[in-house]
Amino acid sequence: MSQSQKTTGNNAQEHVDPEPTTQVMKSLVRNGSAMLVGPNCSIFAGKELGISDIGCFLLARNAKDQSAYLGSTMHFPFGEQNEKKGFGMCHMWSASQGTALPAKTYTITVKFPHTGEVCFIEPADAGTRSRFPDEKRELSLLEVFLNDEAQVVVEGYGLPYANEGHVAEEWLLRGKPIVDNVTLMGILTQREFRFVVASSHDKLSQDYDFGLLPEPFSYPYGTNHSWKKAEVYAATFAENKGHQFAPRTSFDNINEMLTVLSQAEVQDVIWLDEEARKIRATKVPGYFIPVGNRSAEESGLYYVIVALPQDFRATFESAWRRLSRHCRIQVLLGSPAEGSKIESGHWDALIVDGSTSIDALKAHLTQPHELVLKVRRPLPHEKSRGPEFQIKTFDTKRAIEDGVCLFQSTAAPSNPKAFGLTDKLRETNPSAWRSIRDGIEFRMRVHRALMMGMGLYETHRARPASRDKDTERRFRDHSLGVPPTPRSLPNVRLLDVAKREFVNALMQEVLPEDRSRFAKYLSSRPLGLSIITAPPGFGKTTALAVAALAMADTLGKLYLSAPTDVAVDNAAARLDIVGARVTKRLNDKLSESGSPPKYRRKLVVRAYSIDDELRAFKNLIRNPHPGDNTAPESIWSKDSKWTLNLSLAYWTMVILRAPVVRQLGPDDKSALHGIRDWCDKNWTLESLRAVATGNIDWAEYSKGTMATDDAIKGIMRAVFNEADVIATSPALACVPPFRDWRESKVQGIVFDEAANLKRPDLLCVWGNTCLPCLLVGDEKQLPPAVMTRLEQDQEGNFLNRFGADGVISPIHHFKATGWPIYRLHTQFRMAVGQFDLTHSEVYSDIPLRYGPGCTITLPQHEIGRKLEQYLQARFPDLKAAPVGNLRPVFVHCQGSKCFRDQFSSSLRSPDQAKVALELLVDFVESSKVRAEDIVVISPYRANVNTIKRLRQRPEFAALRSMRPASTVSSFQGQESDIVVIVLGTNTFTGSGFTADEARLNVMLSRHKSGLILVGDVDVTGVTKKKQPPKRIVVIGENGEKHFTKANMLRNVHFGLHAAGRVVWVQVQREAEG
Repeated sequence: MSQSQKTTGNNAQEHVDPEPTTQVMKSLVRNGSAMLVGPNCSIFAGKELGISDIGCFLLARNAKDQSAYLGSTMHFPFGEQNEKKGFGMCHMWSASQGTALPAKTYTITVKFPHTGEVCFIEPADAGTRSRFPDEKRELSLLEVFLNDEAQVVVEGYGLPYANEGHVAEEWLLRGKPIVDNVTLMGILTQREFRFVVASSHDKLSQDYDFGLLPEPFSYPYGTNHSWKKAEVYAATFAENKGHQFAPRTSFDNINEMLTVLSQAEVQDVIWLDEEARKIRATKVPGYFIPVGNRSAEESGLYYVIVALPQDFRATFESAWRRLSRHCRIQVLLGSPAEGSKIESGHWDALIVDGSTSIDALKAHLTQPHELVLKVRRPLPHEKSRGPEFQIKTFDTKRAIEDGVCLFQSTAAPSNPKAFGLTDKLRETNPSAWRSIRDGIEFRMRVHRALMMGMGLYETHRARPASRDKDTERRFRDHSLGVPPTPRSLPNVRLLDVAKREFVNALMQEVLPEDRSRFAKYLSSRPLGLSIITAPPGFGKTTALAVAALAMADTLGKLYLSAPTDVAVDNAAARLDIVGARVTKRLNDKLSESGSPPKYRRKLVVRAYSIDDELRAFKNLIRNPHPGDNTAPESIWSKDSKWTLNLSLAYWTMVILRAPVVRQLGPDDKSALHGIRDWCDKNWTLESLRAVATGNIDWAEYSKGTMATDDAIKGIMRAVFNEADVIATSPALACVPPFRDWRESKVQGIVFDEAANLKRPDLLCVWGNTCLPCLLVGDEKQLPPAVMTRLEQDQEGNFLNRFGADGVISPIHHFKATGWPIYRLHTQFRMAVGQFDLTHSEVYSDIPLRYGPGCTITLPQHEIGRKLEQYLQARFPDLKAAPVGNLRPVFVHCQGSKCFRDQFSSSLRSPDQAKVALELLVDFVESSKVRAEDIVVISPYRANVNTIKRLRQRPEFAALRSMRPASTVSSFQGQESDIVVIVLGTNTFTGSGFTADEARLNVMLSRHKSGLILVGDVDVTGVTKKKQPPKRIVVIGENGEKHFTKANMLRNVHFGLHAAGRVVWVQVQREAEG
C-alpha cells in the first residue's frame, strides 16, 4: 500500500514531507476506471472496464494557467436522437483543436482538494479482479478520504441532459438512486471515494501523487475589478508583465471570471492611451496645399504633407495601425510661420491614401516617411474644442461597470423592477417583497454559475431543500414555465404550445421537417437560455424572428441587440416582417369579417439616440425622399448609423400619416391608433401634420407655427413606451431612456450575431438575474473584435495577456460549457453548389441540405446562370460546373502588383481592382443584368478606396448603380446576388489576413447565385505543387497580429484549381491607384 498524502488531525494544511523527488506533474493522465459506491462497494460506471455504458476515468490534469488537480470524470451517453427530438446538440471543449466539438456523452468532473485528503493506492486483490471478468489489464484500487473541512470541486453537474428511455435520465434529472439507495448528489458529496483503475500500482502511484500538485493558480490582479484610472492600470501592468494566458471557458471561482472578463477588456486598449499621448507630443513640420479651385480661405480645405521622424514608424507601428485604421485623426497646429493665414488649434484630418492620383499633389512627390493628410479648418462653433486624438475608453468602461461588475458577490440585481421588487411593495407587503427578493437572489446565483462555466453543483448544493418549491415557483411565475421536477433546472416556456393557432401560424415560417423539433426546443428551455447556430444562408435571422415572436407572446417585452448596427437593423427588420406575416395568417383564419382583428402585430422599434432621431425626423419632413440619408453624415466626423426603417422617426411619420412610410393597419397595436387619434385632434400639431403629409412644403411650414422639439419628442416617447421590442446596440442599452426601459419592463433578451459579441457586452444588456435569453450566431465567422492580439514589447512580454480570452464570444462560452444548441441544417440562400466548398472546409460537422429555393433553374438564380454562361464564353478553358450546380470562379491576375501602406499596412492592388471592374462592366453590358445586383468586397480598406476611385472613371459608368465597395467585416450580415472579392494580395505581399479562416468564411458566403474571386491564386504557394503551408504572421483589419498556416485559403485555391474553376488574365500594365 502507498500513501501519497495524508493530513494530521483536522488541520487540512499539514502534510507529511514527501520524499525528495524531481518528478513533475504531467499535463494530462487519463486512466479508465470504475467507481465503488456505498457500504457494499457496488460498482458504478466502468465502461472502459467492460461494466455498464457509463464511462469513468481517473484524471490528473496540469493545464497551463489553471489550477492543477487530481480527480475523476463520469460520462453519461446522450441520446442519439436528441437533436431530432428538439433537445439540441451538446458540445465539449477540445483543447487540442481550440474549439467545441459535438459531444456523445455528458461529462461530470470531480476535482479533489489540494489539501485535506488521504490517498491510498494498492494492487487490486483477487476478489476485486473477479468483478471485472473481461478486463485483462492490471488493476489497482485507489481510495481518497476527505476530512471534515475538505470539499471537492464539481464541474458539469446540473446542466441539461436528455437520453429518452435511458436510466441516466432518472439519475440526472429526477434524483433517483443509482446503487444502494445512493443518488448522484450522494456520490458527489461523499467523504470516501473508491476507484478500480486500469493501471499498475507503481504507474498509478507515480501519476496520481498529491505531492506533485503545484500551488493553486491565481491571476496577479487582485480582487477589485471596478473601473480604475489609466495610471492605475498602467502601474498594475508594469508589475505583472509576462506571457499570454491560455483562454478560459470555465473558472474555478468568481474572482477568476471577473479577472479574465475585465482584464481582457482593459488590456486590449489601455496601452494605446499612453501611445496616443506620446504621438500627440511628437512635433512634426508640415506644409499646406489648397484643395480644389476655390480659395483655401473660402473652402477651409487643405492637403498637408507631414514629415514624420524617420523612426516614427518603428516606434509607433502597433499603435499607429490601430489609431489610424478609420483614417480619421486630428492634428494640433501650433506656432505657425509669421504671416501665415493658417490658424492654430485642433483641425480634423483624413489620411489620404494613394496621393499620387490627386491632381493637386502630383507636383509634390512624397518620401516614404511623409504622411499626406486632408484637413479642414475648424468651424466657428468648434474653435474652442480640445484634442480628440485619444483612445475612447467609454466602451471599455461601460463593459466593466455595466457588465462584468454585475457579477461581484456584493452586486445588486440589475433589474429588480422587472420582478416587481419596489420600495412600495416593501412597505405594503413585506412578506411578498422578501419572497421576490429571495427568488432574485437564487437567479443571480444561477447566472453567476452559468458565466463561470462550471455547472450548477454549488447552486444545487447550497440551496435549502425546504425552499426548492419556492425557487421553482419564482422561475415559473416570471416565465410561465412548467414547474420542474426536483433537482432539475427550472424550465422556461418560450413557446406556449397550448396556443395551437399561434403555434401553427408561427411554425409556417419553418421548414416542415424542422417544425416539430423547433417547437419542442422553444417550449421547454432550461433557465430560458436558448442558442441557435448555423452556417451562412441557413436562415439564422428568420429563426431568431420566429423564436423572438414566441418569446414576446409568452413572456412579454423583449430587448433586441447585436454587436453591430447593421446586425441590429437586419434582426429588427426581419422580426417585423415575420411578425406581420404571422399576424396576417392568424387573422385570416380566426377573425370574422367586419370585426376587429383578434391578433395584433408586435411593435418593433429600432431605436437610436433621441438627438439622431429628432434630427432625422426634421430632415425627413424637410425632404422626405432621402430615406436613410436623412441623418446627417460628414467625412469629418463619425458617421451616424441611423436608418429609417422602424426608427422612432419612422413611427412618428407613421403616426402623422406621412405618405413616405406605411400607414397603420387594423392589425397594428390599438395603442398606436390611440396615439394617432390624439395627434389628429391636437391643434398644436396641425402644421406638423400638414408638412408631414405633404399638404404644405417646408418653406410654408417654417413660416408658420412650427412644432416644438418637445412636442415631437413627446410623440416619440409615446411610441417608445408602447413598444413590444426595443432594438439598439449594447452601448445604447446602457444609457437613458433605454436602460430604464430595459431594467423595468423587459422580460427577455435577444441577441443576433452573438458569436461576434464580447461576453461583457452581453452582460451589459442581459444583466445578472438570468432573464430568458436567446443567442443566435455563427461562431465560425468573425469573432469579437480584439485590438491587441499577439503584440509584444521589446522584452517579449505580451501587451494584452488576455488576448486569447477576448475572442471568446458568449456562444463559444456556452457551447464549451455543454449547453444544448439548436442547429439549422438547410441552406436557403445560395444556389446549389455555391456552398459546397465552404461546407467541406468549415462546416463538415453539420449536416447539409439545400432548400427548395436553391435550385439553379429558379428565377432568383437567373443572374447566376447568366454569369456562368458569360464566363464560359469569355474563358473557353473554364470547366463547366456540374449539371444542376453553380460554382465559384477564381480569376488569377498574372503579373498584378500590390502595394502596402507604410503606416496602416493595408494592402491595395489597382491591377486586380481594374480587372474586376472591367470584367463586371462587360458582364453587365453583354448579359443585360442589373449592376445593383452585384457587390464588390475586399479584405482591405485601402483596396476598397482604390475600387471606389476607379469606379469614378467614365469607362465604368455602367456600374454606377452598383452598391459601394465594402470591407469584409462591414459586409458581414449582408448579401448580394453576385459577389466579387478583390483580394488585393500577391506572392510578394503574402496572403495577409485573407488567410484568416473566420474572415475567409465571411468572404465566401455573402452571395446567392455567383461568386468571383480576383487575385493571385498562387499566393499561398503554386497550386500545381501541393506544398505544406508555412506559418505566417497576419495583421488584421484592426491592426492586431496573429499567426496562421493559411490551410483553408490554400485548400480553397487547390479545390478551385482541381475543379478547373481558375481562369488566367494577363495584367498588361499597372493601373493607377
